[in-house]
Amino acid sequence: MKKRRITILLGVGIAVALLLIGSFFVSGFHRYHRVAPHGPFAAWHQMHNRRFTADNVDLIRDWMSFDYLNWAFQLPNDYLQVELKIDDTDYPHVSVRSMAEKERIASSVYLHTVQVAIIKYFAQNPSQ
Repeated sequence: MKKRRITILLGVGIAVALLLIGSFFVSGFHRYHRVAPHGPFAAWHQMHNRRFTADNVDLIRDWMSFDYLNWAFQLPNDYLQVELKIDDTDYPHVSVRSMAEKERIASSVYLHTVQVAIIKYFAQNPSQ
């Protein structure tokens, strides 16, 4: 009976310790992202805490879809389609990389074109 009681107490102690460690990890993770938005999480932090501006076009990656970019930069849904003359029927659910491949342009070149178009939008709409 005494051995069973020790086993139960040990199991409860381990469970409590794991819960405490887990809560400290989650708390630290959230604190880190709230205070230090840098490194590989910079884009994630920007997207989930505030919308992008023209100053953030360097955070755009070629895997991002136009739907995502329209939302992130608060662009009209058809702005990039018109500005970049995109006639793909999958727009806006197509990535920058896919459009670059379709246009037979290097992904980095097409990405730069998207960045310039977004900067142009903010220049024309300074209140955004």
